[in-house]
Amino acid sequence: MGADLSGTTEALLFEVLRDVLDQLISKLELWATSEGSAIEELDAFIQNFVEHVIENRDAVRIFFQDFGSLSDKRRKEIARDRDSYDHFLIELLREVQEEGSIERDVDLKVASYAIFGMMNWIYQWCRPTKSSTPAQIGKTMANLAIHGLATDRSTVESARPTT
Repeated sequence: MGADLSGTTEALLFEVLRDVLDQLISKLELWATSEGSAIEELDAFIQNFVEHVIENRDAVRIFFQDFGSLSDKRRKEIARDRDSYDHFLIELLREVQEEGSIERDVDLKVASYAIFGMMNWIYQWCRPTKSSTPAQIGKTMANLAIHGLATDRSTVESARPTT
């Protein structure tokens, strides 16, 4: 059950969390229309999502640390929109699996949770520097996720863009 917040405090928190999600939802709509193979789309999604989390680290921290303080009604509304990301990634993983780039026996829901866990936790430890920019960290995270699921590294490497 959520913490007992005043109506004004909860309304403000809800707006902050809503803003975090609205930014991601608009990006999700853009990512959903990207062109390329499913493995390329997965790579781009992970990289872009990681960059967004890093660039919005403070708002993401509030999202994860204070989400449980919302009333049930508001928490359910935020969770419903947040779940659209789970569905998006699971469907994208299914397409990658159908391409034959990840193992057939991979539980896509577990893979989705693992990838989101890896990406979402970045707000806790990431401090970008000149030698590790958000783009470089995003690329590393995408490589870790994709290679961890790959049936054959050469298949994955040949499917990924060279840029």
